[in-house]
This record gives sequence, C-alpha cells and structure tokens, in this order.
Amino acid sequence: MAEAGERQELALLLRRLTVELDAVGQRFAQLHGLNRTDVRALVAIMDAARRGRR
Repeated sequence: MAEAGERQELALLLRRLTVELDAVGQRFAQLHGLNRTDVRALVAIMDAARRGRR
C-alpha cells in the first residue's frame, strides 16, 4: 500500500510543479509581449538548435 500512496504523492507534486511552471511561462510571455504559443514555438526552436537542426 505504501507504493500506491507514494505514487499519489508524486502525482500531486508533479501537478503542483506543472501549475507553477505554467505560471512562470505565462509571466515570461507577458513580460515580453508574447502569448503561450509564441513561447512554445521559441522552446521548439531552441530545442531544435540544441540538437543541431534549424
């Protein structure tokens, strides 16, 4: 049973982290006059560049 409880706790912590990271992304977008899709596009471009693709 402890394993199930640990999984539930981990899921809760991951949800909390997701909410916080979303808020950070939203603040970043607002500060730079962007919207969420703009930020996601920038992340995709940065990830592609890191992998050597453009």
